[in-house]
Amino acid sequence: MLMRYGCIAVLCLYCLGYSSGAFHKVPPGMCYISEIAVDAKFQGRGVGQALLDLADTEARSKNCHASYLYVAGNNRAKKLYERVGYVESGKKEGLLVTLSSGVNLYYLMKKQL
Repeated sequence: MLMRYGCIAVLCLYCLGYSSGAFHKVPPGMCYISEIAVDAKFQGRGVGQALLDLADTEARSKNCHASYLYVAGNNRAKKLYERVGYVESGKKEGLLVTLSSGVNLYYLMKKQL
């Protein structure tokens, strides 16, 4: 089915102290979901939840005790994250955040595994 439609979703996961870039090091025992996206044509069909379930399974297999991600303040996916157990744990906002991404507010969401 994925071959028929092409790429419908993306998940990028970093666990156990790996660096996802020059300014972000993942703490030991944590799993960072740096990218999760579902093509608009497939949203609302459970693909995002399936990706989050896959991330949980992978994180547990790496002995992680929690996962975290950042979500833009205007992204409706925040409700999905809350529904599957993520809780708001902080915010990033300000001029540098806006200049780097065009969005002025990001929420830090964490989930205990």
